[in-house]
Amino acid sequence: MKSLTLKIIFLLVITLMSTSLYANQIWGGRFVVSADEFVGMKDNTIIIIDARVAKKHKKGHPIHAISMQWNMFTKSADADRGELLAFDTIAKKLSEKGVSSDRPIVVFDDAKSGWGESGRIAWMLHELGHDDVAIIDGGIQALKKAGYPMEKKIRKKEAASFTLRKTQTWAMSIDQVANAAETKTAVIDTREKREYKGWTPYGESRGGHVPGAQHVFYRDLVDKKGVLKKKDEIIHILASRGIKKTTRIVAYCTGGIRSAWMVVVLRHLGYESYNYAGSMWQWSSRDEKKFPLVKNLNPFSD
Repeated sequence: MKSLTLKIIFLLVITLMSTSLYANQIWGGRFVVSADEFVGMKDNTIIIIDARVAKKHKKGHPIHAISMQWNMFTKSADADRGELLAFDTIAKKLSEKGVSSDRPIVVFDDAKSGWGESGRIAWMLHELGHDDVAIIDGGIQALKKAGYPMEKKIRKKEAASFTLRKTQTWAMSIDQVANAAETKTAVIDTREKREYKGWTPYGESRGGHVPGAQHVFYRDLVDKKGVLKKKDEIIHILASRGIKKTTRIVAYCTGGIRSAWMVVVLRHLGYESYNYAGSMWQWSSRDEKKFPLVKNLNPFSD
C-alpha cells in the first residue's frame, strides 16, 4: 500500500513538473523563436495568436490563427489604459477567444510597422501564469517567408478553458518604478527619442521621462526587417547605458506595449526584467510632485 501511495505521489509530481516545464520542452526555455523553427515543428497543438489589428487579420493570416488585440484586456479610463483588467476577467475573455492554458502558444505581429503587440500579449499571458508562450522573431513577414500557409477565412472559435496559474510576476507598479533607485532597479524608456525628451504625440498628460530612466528605443534591438539583432549587439547596447546582465530592469513606454515587447526579449536573453504596464499614460496623470518628469525639448541635443 505504501509503495502504491509513493508511486501515485511520484506520478503527480511528474505531471506537475511536465506542465510547468512544458515551455522548456517546446521552446527550449526561450521566449522568442524563429519562424523557420516554428514552421519546421509542424505541431498543431500550438495556439497561434495574431496580435495585429483586426483589419490586417481579415486581409490574411496564418491558418487557424486567433485574432487578439492588446486593448481587449486593459482598463478603459484614459489614465489607466495600459493597466490590465482583473485577471479572472482576462481569463474569461481568453477562454471565449479559444485560448487554452493547457496548450503552448506562439504570438506574432507586424514586425515592420507594428508596436511590439506580440510582446504585449505574450507578457500578459506570462503574467497570468502561462509559461509556455513565445513570440515569432520577425513577425508575419518571417512567417510568410518561411512558407507558413495563410488564409482569409475567419474560423469559428473552439471552446477552451484558460485557468490562472500565477506564480511569479512580470510586472511592476507605479510605486515600484518611483522607488526604483532604492531597489537598485534600472529604468528603461523604450519610446522614441522625441518622447523621451518631452514631446507628447500619443496622449500623455505631461511630457518627459521618469527621472534616471535610460533611453533604449525598442526598435534599436531589431534590424530593418524587424528581426532581433545578435545577442552580443543587444548586450552591447544595454551595457552602453550602464545596464549589465546582473541588473534588475523595469521598462515603460506610453501604455506598456513597446516596453512589454522589450521585457519579453530581455527575459529571453537572460535579464531580470519587468514591465510597467500603466507607463506614461498613468504616470503623467498622477501628482507631478510625487511622479515628476524630466524634460529636454531641444531637438539638437542628445
